Amino acid sequence: MVEYSFASRHSLLPDLGPVLAAATTLDFGLVEISEDLSAVDAPTLESVRRQLVLSRKRIGLLDSPIPVADRAAYRYILRHAALLGVERVKVPSRGISSPDSLREVCRMGRAYGIRILLENEGDGPLSTEPGLSELLRSLGPESAGWILDPLGFVRQRLHPFFQVFYTSKLKNDVALLRIRDGRFEDGAGTLPGQGDGEIKELVSILLAHSFRGPFSFSPDGSGLDPEDCRESLRVFLDMLLSL
Repeated sequence: MVEYSFASRHSLLPDLGPVLAAATTLDFGLVEISEDLSAVDAPTLESVRRQLVLSRKRIGLLDSPIPVADRAAYRYILRHAALLGVERVKVPSRGISSPDSLREVCRMGRAYGIRILLENEGDGPLSTEPGLSELLRSLGPESAGWILDPLGFVRQRLHPFFQVFYTSKLKNDVALLRIRDGRFEDGAGTLPGQGDGEIKELVSILLAHSFRGPFSFSPDGSGLDPEDCRESLRVFLDMLLSL
């Protein structure tokens, strides 16, 4: 069975209570947090660990804002992430001009059992599949993975399945799928399956290739209200049942 995660796009430490509560309301086992763990102190780390244990939740993704060129910071980030049981760390794509710095962070991640991920977002070469593919292939197999955001491609007026995924060399490298749909004409978000994001096609092919998630849901903006995700989840589950 696949897993589901609830994503918070803003810093919460030291209190993960709001995002943990939202995940509980939606019956999700995973949360996503956006934090700089390079300077977190021991009491905060222990507090977060206790909150995770008591809530019976796991951190499905740590979104790290620190550029990969700061290798010293990643020694602490990955060590602290491992102590919290994190298995995936997203690093910023902006500022990566060569694979060397990313290769070193991936090496450190492997030592902790953590996979380093990049997401197609923003603009620039790494917002495109060819740019991501060239970089990730240069690192070697299994070194890094891809967070696939269909809405990111819709906003480039690309069909995420037929123009991107279908011809991609990264089919087996998708580690997380954002359930985000939208329209070509204005880039506005829609419910899953009601835009041009080809969510159903992506989910179907990923599951056929033994993808086990997580599928990621996030509320509009930077809020933490689970009700903002409930209708998207309902529509998405209906979609799954129809596959």
